[in-house]
This record gives sequence, structure tokens and C-alpha cells, in this order.
Amino acid sequence: MKYLSSKMGKNANLSQVYASSFVGISREIDERRKNKRLMKKVEEFFGSNMPIFFGNKPRAVLSRSIATPNMEFDRFLVLSGKLGLNQLILEYPDKFVAKNLNKYHLCKLFFFGKTRKKSSILVDTFKIINFNKMEGKNFSDIKTTWRESITDVHHRFLFSAFPKLTDKVVDFSKWFNHTKTQSEYYYLFFLSLFICHGVLFENFLPNDREESDFIDKKFLPSFKEAERIFGVKPLIYQLLPKNHEDDIYWYSYPDSIKQDLTLQMNIERGII
Repeated sequence: MKYLSSKMGKNANLSQVYASSFVGISREIDERRKNKRLMKKVEEFFGSNMPIFFGNKPRAVLSRSIATPNMEFDRFLVLSGKLGLNQLILEYPDKFVAKNLNKYHLCKLFFFGKTRKKSSILVDTFKIINFNKMEGKNFSDIKTTWRESITDVHHRFLFSAFPKLTDKVVDFSKWFNHTKTQSEYYYLFFLSLFICHGVLFENFLPNDREESDFIDKKFLPSFKEAERIFGVKPLIYQLLPKNHEDDIYWYSYPDSIKQDLTLQMNIERGII
């Protein structure tokens, strides 16, 4: 797998982190898994910390607070399907912080429509929680305005659309909370999963102030340490198109979900 320069530092160009060739990813994983020395090194590194949810075959992985069938998720399914890898969605339902875009859009849902010129425009939004009351709470404790668990709501959306994914969504917070304390590098164990065992589909937004700080202080040091230990970089593919990765469209949802929300809102308002 060809990467760009391995020199990384403050405000690094993240193209150095992403795999540069989509078509070569599956071949790269196969070659790494056939490398007995590398596989042994990975196995010894993890020891009893190797998670069972990865199974015996390499995985295409998306990690989010809650799995939800937005447009970003749809793109993940398309790309991972082309690779022919088993899909795995890892959930880490930590604290709700509204300034985090991924978390914000789990709680305020956007819907786009097409114009006659086939361009997308924002046509509707639904705020499904009380932001003031829920800020700082764990997602596991957050209820919607109609008193349904927010995790249950998104899972209902997801499994209604993709029933075959029910066994591919895993809450890995217990594993992550344990392994992040096993090293001074916060994401070392997590990123080491993508040396031989899978591909992480992700986008990093260095223009976002909060995420830029996370990239420089937590992600990049862990990434470089994983590369130092194993001699190869974790396999990470840029999930969203480079020139449109911060487009709000990727956080939006299909109309089928809008119908469900409209029903819930009408019940809440006493219209039904």
C-alpha cells in the first residue's frame, strides 16, 4: 500500500494518514495477513486484549457514537461492499457534546431534497432532544422529546432499513475504555486493529478547531506509535470525498426516516 511522506507534525497533511489507493486495500490486507512475522507481532502486542468482535476475517469498520443510517453511513456501505470485506460498526455512546458535529446531528436530523437542477437543498430539520437538558449526559441516558431512548431511535431507523446488520453493530466502549489506559497513547490499541485485521473508514476535519486539537494531541501520536511498533501504518481510508468532506449533506437522512419522525412529533404534539 502506497502512502505519501511519513513526516507528520502540527497541522499535518492528513493525506499522509489515508491509504492512497482504494483498489489496493484488499490486496494489502491479504499480504499483511500472510506475513507470519507481522501477524505474530500483532498477536503478541494484543495478547488477551484482542477483541472477539473482529472475528477471524478482516473487517471494514466505521466507528461512531451511535450507528445511524445517514448519508455518510450509506457511503460506508457502498465502499466497504466494493472491497468485499465484512462490515463492522463500532459504537462508543459517550457524552453528548453539541459542538461535536457527529453528535449534534444525531440529535438534530437534517433532510435534503432535489431541485429541478438536481442540486441538493436543505428542506427540513427535526430537533429530537432538549439540547439544554441533555448536554453532557451519556447517550445511554438521553431520551428524545417523546421519551424514547435516542440509541433505540437510531437503531430502529438502521435495522428497519438494513435488517442484515443487526449482528454487525457492536458497543465497544468497555474494550476501548480498558485498552486506552494500557498505553500513554490514547488510540494505540484501537489503531493497531487496522494493521492486519481491517480497514478503518474515517474522515478527519483539521479545519474544525476542536477536531484539530484531537488530531494533533491524541490521534497522530497514536498513529505514529503504531507505525513505529509494526513498521507499517494502520489502514485508514478517507470515507468522504476530499473536497466535500465537511458538507452537511453527509449528516442528513432519507425521506423514509422523515415520515417516522413526523409521526412521532405529531403524537408528541397531540395531533394524533
